[in-house]
This record gives sequence, C-alpha cells and structure tokens, in this order.
Amino acid sequence: MNAEGSAERREARERYLTSLLTPRGVTLGDLEAGTQDALHEYARFILSHGHVPSAGWNPAINELTRAVDFEVIAVLGDVPGLENLDQCTTGQKGHALRDFDKSRGASSVLSRRRLLPTYVLGTLPELLLDLAKIRKRSGSAHGSKKGRKATPRDHDEFLEIAIRRPDAVIPTLAKLRKGISSRARP
Repeated sequence: MNAEGSAERREARERYLTSLLTPRGVTLGDLEAGTQDALHEYARFILSHGHVPSAGWNPAINELTRAVDFEVIAVLGDVPGLENLDQCTTGQKGHALRDFDKSRGASSVLSRRRLLPTYVLGTLPELLLDLAKIRKRSGSAHGSKKGRKATPRDHDEFLEIAIRRPDAVIPTLAKLRKGISSRARP
C-alpha cells in the first residue's frame, strides 16, 4: 500500500463518518478516542464491503457496538455506582442503568454531573437493550448462534439507534460529555 492511497482511504472514511455525525450535531473530534477508532473500522468495512451483496454485516455491527460501548463508558464510567460498566456487554449496560435508576438518589447524582437523568435513566437503557436484541438476533453478539449473518436490515436498525435518530446513543452521549467538559473549564 502506498501512503497516498492510505491517506485517500482515511479521508474517504472521515467524509463518510462526517456525513453520519454532522446531522446529529457532533464531529469526530467530539467523540472519545476509542469511539473514533471503532467508527473508523466501521467505515472501513462499509466503504470496502458494504456494496457486496453477500457480505455479512456482523463486522459492521460489532464495530458500531464497540463505538457505543466506548462512548457509554466515557460518559458514565466514573459515576458512583456505574464504575463497572466497562466490564459489561451492551445489554448488561442497559440493565445496569435500569437498576441504577432504582437506587436512591440516582437522578440527583446525574444532575450534579450535569447529565440528563431522563435520557440516562429512561431512554438510554432502552436503546442499549434494543441494540443488544439486534446483536443477538443477527448473530453478532458473543454467544449467539454461529453461522447467522447479519443482514443489511439488521445493520440499518443498529445504525439508526446508534447514530441516526434524534436521541441516538453516540451523538447524544458525545454532546453530554462535551457539555460537561466545557462547563468544567474556568
């Protein structure tokens, strides 16, 4: 591979990712480094294999899962009571947030950190559980039935929840994290 071709492919991936993120009001730079890396791997798959009808979509869904997980951990991983999110699957994260909602003072803990309790305790757990269901159904989750190939429809559903819809996981958490860090500055 030559450096020029590699640079062109990276620029193409960044253009593709920008086209996904900009309508949601975030840039690649707003995302945690691990999220960025996972999204670059996702874009690499989409741009090189996404047009192949026989391609299994499991790698794309797995990279989007990594991106979601990195962003969840970046925003919530140091919240007291949620420190173990980095050891959880996507579905387990959803259940942990549901359980956290039942703990005394969960809303006030999140409010003090300027996180939106209605999103973090209401919408986010449901979205994470929906993503886990898609992974399980598509064969992308660990322990899923082997041999099942995720379909373009599985991918589109996952992408919708992860990035495209107004309350999508990655852009919403990036905005929360960005708001936290901008308020923390003097």
